[in-house]
Amino acid sequence: MSTIIEKIFAAHSTDRVAAGETIWLDIDVRTARDFGGPNVVK
Repeated sequence: MSTIIEKIFAAHSTDRVAAGETIWLDIDVRTARDFGGPNVVK
């Protein structure tokens, strides 16, 4: 029986999805945060 996370990963991957496996995913959205801005350098 698959978990909800395995089902989500399977929907975005062509690899076999199971606990303990390493897979490649196609992502829909990516976010990043810049920690090197002027507020860090003083």
